[in-house]
Amino acid sequence: MNTIDINYEIDEFQNIISQEEVTFWVEKILSELSCNNKILSLYFTTDEIMKDLNKNYRKKDYITDVLSFPNETKDPFSDPSFLGDIAICIPQAKRQAEERKNDIISEIKFLILHGILHLSGYDHENDNGEMEKIEKDIYYKLTGEKIE
Repeated sequence: MNTIDINYEIDEFQNIISQEEVTFWVEKILSELSCNNKILSLYFTTDEIMKDLNKNYRKKDYITDVLSFPNETKDPFSDPSFLGDIAICIPQAKRQAEERKNDIISEIKFLILHGILHLSGYDHENDNGEMEKIEKDIYYKLTGEKIE
């Protein structure tokens, strides 16, 4: 059984995607990746907070859609089941969904998948398209939807 901690910066974000929907989706992704007994947290946030996170952790002064913070602890006594934290900017996800003509739920699901792949060690900035292919394949397998 996985442990998924879900937090919303603004309560109304729960009206967009509920904790139950998020948990169900994360469980499907982790199962697909053969990840069992894992712990991760998801934080659904605003433009302002996401911009601050991006600036503080990546030195990039702009809003981004998703940030992943993998467990990089080298301590052998730390909990190896902790994958890390994911922050998703709901307003940015809404804008992207409109631009791509996706619904907001599909966009958020894709961002969750993207974040989990980062927590699992994938890095699209250095892998010659491997992560993008994997995320599109998994997304299609789990939803029957193609996403660009």
